[in-house]
Amino acid sequence: MHSNYQRAVRPRGAAITGWCEPSRPRAKNSVEWEAIFDFLIQILLEAGNDILCLAARSGCLMLIKRLFEAAKVDPDLKAAIMADNRKTKSAAKGPRRSRLPPVYRPGSLGGSRRRGPLPMPAAWHRALWARYPDAQVFRILIQNWPEGVYLKNVGNDTPLVDFIFNCNEDEDEVIEHLQMLIVSMGNVDASGKDDEAWHTPLRTAARQAKAKVCRFPITDGSADIYSVLGVDQVSSAGDQKAWDEVKMPEELCSLLPLAVSADYILVPTCFELNYCI
Repeated sequence: MHSNYQRAVRPRGAAITGWCEPSRPRAKNSVEWEAIFDFLIQILLEAGNDILCLAARSGCLMLIKRLFEAAKVDPDLKAAIMADNRKTKSAAKGPRRSRLPPVYRPGSLGGSRRRGPLPMPAAWHRALWARYPDAQVFRILIQNWPEGVYLKNVGNDTPLVDFIFNCNEDEDEVIEHLQMLIVSMGNVDASGKDDEAWHTPLRTAARQAKAKVCRFPITDGSADIYSVLGVDQVSSAGDQKAWDEVKMPEELCSLLPLAVSADYILVPTCFELNYCI
């Protein structure tokens, strides 16, 4: 939550529980308290998405449920918690390098493993970043906001791609998190066929030299293995990662028998075959 929100005046319970006491000079204080209550409501409407993101990142299932329950009868609140914060916050000048408000800087909402400014996250991005992801949180999100799993941040990354790009955890733990998402949703598309070339789960895992994670988009998402074989060594972002590693071409070529989707059965070029030798 924004630092200004953290400094908000917090009325004590007595301000509400004792409101109807005969001795309380309500008329004298009504204007003062109306302003405070209006301020609290305005915070929720303006920062609803931030609150949902924080709840998803923290695994606070109760708050997530209550937000969606309240949103069912309050269109303004629903619009607030599902807001596309790429539009409501400062616009980025380019992927992964814009100046962002304090709420999105590393460390403001639990930190980020990405160096530099943090792209605007959605609740789905935050849920995957949780230290201990909760399958129930995924289920609540998919029931109430199914399209959010494909929402892209200003870095043009879906939650899956963003998680793979940023996560420095053990690869087995990464796969466990991704499989939990698959089980919770039932039919998440991890193929990357609707993503831009440099922003697919498979290519991101390959660029990060995460050999085990490369299996996930292929076996669980029918990803196109040829989208990462025989491509340029340097990405559009200017980094040079997995293609300097011997293990990645070997690992990718070992996955060729798993790429059984009819959409991706292609004849490899001589360059690709040499890459696999």
